[in-house]
Amino acid sequence: MKLRYHLRYRDFSIGDYSFLLIFVVACILLILGLTMPAFTNDRLGHDPQSLSILRGAVSLSELGSPGFMIIIILFSAVFPTAKLIAMLVLWLFSFEVDSERRIMRWLEILGKWSMLDVFVIATTIGASHLKLLNKTTIETGIYVFGLAIFISMLASVLLRKKFNAQIILSLSSISVPERILGIVIGVLSLLLFFTGIMLPLFSIKKWLFWNKDYSLITALPDMLKEQVYLLPLMVLVFVIVLPLCRFIALTLTRMIPVPPPRLVKLAYGFEKWTMWEVYALALVIVAIKLGDFTELEFRAGFWLIIAVMPLSLLDGWLFNRRMEFRLIDDC
Repeated sequence: MKLRYHLRYRDFSIGDYSFLLIFVVACILLILGLTMPAFTNDRLGHDPQSLSILRGAVSLSELGSPGFMIIIILFSAVFPTAKLIAMLVLWLFSFEVDSERRIMRWLEILGKWSMLDVFVIATTIGASHLKLLNKTTIETGIYVFGLAIFISMLASVLLRKKFNAQIILSLSSISVPERILGIVIGVLSLLLFFTGIMLPLFSIKKWLFWNKDYSLITALPDMLKEQVYLLPLMVLVFVIVLPLCRFIALTLTRMIPVPPPRLVKLAYGFEKWTMWEVYALALVIVAIKLGDFTELEFRAGFWLIIAVMPLSLLDGWLFNRRMEFRLIDDC
């Protein structure tokens, strides 16, 4: 009854209609992306098998990996659905500014981790093009799913404009030990990050005499040669370029006694859009599954990337705990 009254007397704006349109499109694309064929696995001696994201997750359970099935379904289906439901609730009802900010923060985290399966498939495709696996090709479903995630992110941007009060970002003061700790973590993360993407992640030994190294730098050009463009572009932007900018920006906010507001906003934006931790988890999943098909040896690059993951999470936590969200009217 309250909901019906709320909608009846609400003053709808262009922003409301734009959000509703994009929200509906995101819901439709998410359903299609989860159910349409996402990749085809061409195994020797078997007919090619096209699998959707959901069917691929179920197949992991059939192959003896129910844990991976739960992870994929949780990140690829449950998280995006929960984000869309939460956005609809935020749009329908009004909350206090602090509550809206906390909810939006969790929505951004859910949106980021929803990309896990995209990176799993991207890494698998890269391994197949390096002939480490049987031939795997991309189908339309993975692009539709990725588009659904990005459109839901766009919907969250429009939803922010619904808030009555504008918010500015600032950083609270920081003690000298914490400043030094943050700088050390940032610099160390940057060094490990660069080294990890350059070095081989793991080495595959097939049969008796042949082996092959897999690294992020060698996989991306090889995928481009095979005319696979969108997935390597996404990996380049969200796993290499944005994390690089993030490490630098967060470190600068500790090195500068009073960081300018523009730098703070840039650091906050990079922190929100960087998906390095998501890629690291996807790499673990793919590496474990590769070990089911062939003899796999983890190389230095893999361990460096895994080492960056907790450092990156700690770096982001230290940054976010210093963030202050204030109303413009209060300044």
